[in-house]
Amino acid sequence: KTKGKDAYIKELEAVKEAYQGTEIGEMADFTLRLLKNDGNAEEAAASIYDTAPKSIHYYVITGTAENEKNVKIELDKYHEQYFGTKNFQINSLVFGDKNLFYIKQFVDKAEVLKYHTEMEGNTTFLTNVGLRSIESYAISEANFQTLVKSNKEKEYLRFFWKNYN
Repeated sequence: KTKGKDAYIKELEAVKEAYQGTEIGEMADFTLRLLKNDGNAEEAAASIYDTAPKSIHYYVITGTAENEKNVKIELDKYHEQYFGTKNFQINSLVFGDKNLFYIKQFVDKAEVLKYHTEMEGNTTFLTNVGLRSIESYAISEANFQTLVKSNKEKEYLRFFWKNYN
């Protein structure tokens, strides 16, 4: 406070570098983005995600499920029918007041976007099994961890629409 904003930013950058890949480093990075965006918290929150086109990606489907097990079964059937040679792993977790299903894994952004294009035209099987308020998107492994920690899906969706479409 006594040395001003520029000195604070310089020190935060040092902390970010020293603790890269840790929660402390992520908090320093978030604070830097917030300061550099002149307090625009919405833009800063969306920018906590990084584009990583060559990294491992997951595919996420969120919604309110009547029966989580039935959704997983239908996803397995879908994969068997359309992607028989690929071995996808389907996991789920509680995500606020929703269910989050994530399919892993895809070698990069290009591969997961092919899956996304296919899935966008075939979501009726999910609604037929009782999944409501569906959102679906590709996400890198690192961004997935950030999403689960922050529980801010809307911010990630803005990032996804800007960087993946």
